[in-house]
Amino acid sequence: DLINMDFIEKWTNSPFLVRTDQESPALLRESDLKEDGSDINFIAHDPVSDSFVVWDTENQAYQKSDITPSMEGEFDLTLANGSKAKVKTVWTLYKENAEAYTPEKVSEITWVPADKIKKAARMYAKSKPSALHWGLPIDTIPSTIPTSQAINHLWCLTGNLDNPGGNAIARYAYDVVTYPYHSGGSILSLPPEVEQKRIGMHDYGPIKDFRAWAQPDKVLEQIFSGDPYEVKGMWIQTANPIACTGMEPKKWHKAIKKLDFTVCVDLFMTPTAMLCDVILPAATFLEKDSLRAWWVPLNAIKKIVEVGECKSDIEINLELCKRFMKDFPYDNTEQLFDTLLKSADITYKDLCDKTWMLPPKGHPSRPYFRYEKGLLREDKKPGFKTPSGKIELYSSWLEKWKLDPMPYHEEPPYSPVNTPDLFKDYPLILCTGRRMGPYFHSEHRQIPWLREQQKEPVLEIHPDTAQKYGIEHGEKVCVENWLGKITVKALVTPVIHPDIVMAEHGWWFPEKEGKEPSLFGVWDVNVNQLIPMSHEGKGGLGSPIKSMLCKVYKAKG
Repeated sequence: DLINMDFIEKWTNSPFLVRTDQESPALLRESDLKEDGSDINFIAHDPVSDSFVVWDTENQAYQKSDITPSMEGEFDLTLANGSKAKVKTVWTLYKENAEAYTPEKVSEITWVPADKIKKAARMYAKSKPSALHWGLPIDTIPSTIPTSQAINHLWCLTGNLDNPGGNAIARYAYDVVTYPYHSGGSILSLPPEVEQKRIGMHDYGPIKDFRAWAQPDKVLEQIFSGDPYEVKGMWIQTANPIACTGMEPKKWHKAIKKLDFTVCVDLFMTPTAMLCDVILPAATFLEKDSLRAWWVPLNAIKKIVEVGECKSDIEINLELCKRFMKDFPYDNTEQLFDTLLKSADITYKDLCDKTWMLPPKGHPSRPYFRYEKGLLREDKKPGFKTPSGKIELYSSWLEKWKLDPMPYHEEPPYSPVNTPDLFKDYPLILCTGRRMGPYFHSEHRQIPWLREQQKEPVLEIHPDTAQKYGIEHGEKVCVENWLGKITVKALVTPVIHPDIVMAEHGWWFPEKEGKEPSLFGVWDVNVNQLIPMSHEGKGGLGSPIKSMLCKVYKAKG
């Protein structure tokens, strides 16, 4: 009763066959067995006839009717070129992969007792329904892809996908995209000669196929190298790399200073804004007209006040588009919103009158069990929007990108395991990036009543660890590694592991001098100085924000 085999057999690619007789395993395709076979069709084994059957991806059905393909097994077959091959089902490989991660092994990796791992797994699997949610931490490790893949698979293995109380598949309400394009649309809209210049797309498959942006680590490297072309300027919007979003911020400082021209769009004069040539004041949520369509319902956002010359991010970008495109079709944001709202059959003015709309039952953006009803695919066939139409426990996308198609553990680049010599000098695991009650990332430090709640950054440290290093609650301490050092206040608390310390991110002091070299005191407290750039994961995502090494000691004076 821990897994839902009916769901797994029907809706995942667990029966598909994988070649295991070559250096890199690969899903078996119809084109491997037939010279005129399709490379988008997959192969399964029919246990009744002991033959191989084709999964027709276009028609979302096996070419042989009324079969229940083998879930487990290893088979020999002859390929189209006459050579022999060995194959296993995805489910067989999946179980073999999982067997390597016993509770004891996972306990060794995570420092969580094996009995608690078992208890948590059973509590989740036996709860009907149940849901697993995550936030930013999964993005702040280099192993972002395999970790998120493993969590997604838990939803699917237990049948808790797009069911009431489970993990719903999020869609834009009424298919309204609040910005002009999602990543896929943005990629398709770029002229080929521009797309080919997108930094990082030639290095990482996920960046090429799934993201419209350039890869940040590669951008920073190219600013200094000028290879394959020089980066001349930077437009910084909804970001504060000097105080919050940039690892090794002194490198970003040098990069911004090196560029010919920089623009920053922000609500306030941040450390990043202080370095830029032009600062454009952005509107707050109270000062802007907009839409909210991620998930449901569809909402109108209507401004209630105007302050000076502040403009919303969309207004600023719209004005920029007018300068770049002679035939840009929108004079104002309302015209743009009306276009975005066409799929909801409503104008922005009418939506403001209604304030919100909930998609009707049967609409693709409203749950539940949409995979059964053909509401997730453009061809209206039951299934999922994946290359095979199935939930891919063995990912064909990851296989294409030459990444491991199944979940796995990837040790952080700096750790007791990977860098034992460094660990001798820096014996604590440094984590950062957690939520802070009064603040959001680097925002709100200039609001007096929020600063009353917390005036300065703290470092969470276990009582035993604090005693070991002679540190008292409330004392100033230095957090240091081979990359940098900060000084913060100790928060002695039993809620953290004795071998881990948690530093706060996003800190700067608006009351201090904003000009260089101070930049609002950011260099005294920015924990990102202890975290390196160019340590992204194998797919170009993530950073070792949750898993660095450090030492902590009492500050002098």
